[in-house]
Amino acid sequence: MNFSFSDAATFGYAFPFQTLTNATLELWSNPNVNSEGDFLWTTNTTNSGYRNRFNIFINPNVPGKEAPYSVCIDYREPNGTIHILGCSNASLPRNEWSYVAYVKQDNVYSI
Repeated sequence: MNFSFSDAATFGYAFPFQTLTNATLELWSNPNVNSEGDFLWTTNTTNSGYRNRFNIFINPNVPGKEAPYSVCIDYREPNGTIHILGCSNASLPRNEWSYVAYVKQDNVYSI
């Protein structure tokens, strides 16, 4: 798949990080935005907004990063409570292709 700003895809099943003990998501990214950008905004509830979802994103505003973008993942419970699951120690360069892997092993997330 090749997505541009505001593009989306719908799948008929829950996001694997919500249901599986171990899961991996791999993707290539070529970021060129000046604000936070979402790779995946996942939910299995219609019109859930900021509740019951995973958000996998790039963030250009992480202090101490040489390159402009840190890759991050967070989760919001059905009641809206947010949990930051991690931001990478590495950064993605602007306008260059980079390989990114998110790995879940039990309740440990690695980027």
